[in-house]
Amino acid sequence: MLALILNISVGLFSLLFSEWLVRNYEHYYRLRFPHKTLFNSIISIFSSLGFFSILSSAILLYYFGPNSILYGIFIGSGWAFLNNTVDSFFQ
Repeated sequence: MLALILNISVGLFSLLFSEWLVRNYEHYYRLRFPHKTLFNSIISIFSSLGFFSILSSAILLYYFGPNSILYGIFIGSGWAFLNNTVDSFFQ
């Protein structure tokens, strides 16, 4: 039971930390490149930390199997990446 609680708390912490990190990186990127064009939006999506976090955690989850830290990073960065992507296209 203790291992379950520990895995849940570690996964929740990694979810919150990865979401916070992706949101702060995207905010910094928007301050650096304030001009909103379609090209800048597409470049910001594929060069963002969220895209890298989703891709790397998905590959590592496939390679290592179930892991609470990687799953939390996948969910947290995916959520923040999805929100930032939708915001960049529909402002």
